[in-house]
Amino acid sequence: MFRSLLIVLIVLMAFSAQADMKTHIKVCYLEWGKQGGEHLPDQGFNPDLFTQVLKEAGYTSEVKIMPWKRCLLSVERGSYDMIAGIWIDESNQKTYEFFHPVTIDEISFMSLKGFKAKSGRLEDFYGKTIGILRGAGGMDMLDPEKFKVKILADDNQMIENLIYKRVDAIVSNTAHLNSVIADRYPELLGKTKVWTPAIKTNISVPAVSVNNPYKEELKQKFNAALKRLTKGGLYERLFKKHGIVLQYEN
Repeated sequence: MFRSLLIVLIVLMAFSAQADMKTHIKVCYLEWGKQGGEHLPDQGFNPDLFTQVLKEAGYTSEVKIMPWKRCLLSVERGSYDMIAGIWIDESNQKTYEFFHPVTIDEISFMSLKGFKAKSGRLEDFYGKTIGILRGAGGMDMLDPEKFKVKILADDNQMIENLIYKRVDAIVSNTAHLNSVIADRYPELLGKTKVWTPAIKTNISVPAVSVNNPYKEELKQKFNAALKRLTKGGLYERLFKKHGIVLQYEN
């Protein structure tokens, strides 16, 4: 009798331990040029990278492309586990736990070719109307006392506000803006200018809510898997597959 009870107790403890482990990860991301989109191969560069890294880390996963603000709220509220890349700035450090960086993005002004400015430095765009994506981190350099900042809902609004001269320039990472134009607005090719020097370098990282009970385990496993796959040439394979080249940490 005692032996039977002991076996039952061990089985129950094993099931309890398994229940406490997170094995399936729900990831969200946004439409972001070649880096994210339902119409892209494996949903784009970032979802593809995350799916492969999570698999290497021992998890099953699913990635959902959704509006950026909804993605942020979904992770904050716990209906999704992870954001497939967010720029770090002071406004989001208390909300999210950040993992090892996945890309390093140069942030620049983009205007139509006829726009006049001395350079791409911040001070040369003071007083201008600048479009940025709603919820985008890493935009703290755009002081609203020095710029007329226009918050836009998505990539299409960003590009269309530029086309119809509702803004003087838009700000995002260069690789992303160029891929959006090539994919959705080919008539604009050769008619825009990315200004130099870049105004900032943003670090894009995976993020989970600070309230996620599995954050430490997930962070440790994800970072270790990313390191292994990076050494094995993951980025180079994904660059070739998705037709984009990004900076990243080795």
